[in-house]
Amino acid sequence: IKTIVPVGAASSGCVLATAIDGYCLGYYVAVPRECTAAANVEWHEAAMKLLTPVTVGAQDVMRIWDRAAAGAR
Repeated sequence: IKTIVPVGAASSGCVLATAIDGYCLGYYVAVPRECTAAANVEWHEAAMKLLTPVTVGAQDVMRIWDRAAAGAR
């Protein structure tokens, strides 16, 4: 495993913590912005601001996974 893609409904908690831990452990981190949320909009926006360097579109992730799957066949 070289890449982690943290997603979920706790962007200001689990998603943020997982992204930081993964980065510190040397993983490539990609957080699809459309696949995260939080109970509090302000917390979500703050977390996403912190995650800006590793934030990607969900379509980007799907495109990469599709290419990888096609190459694995």
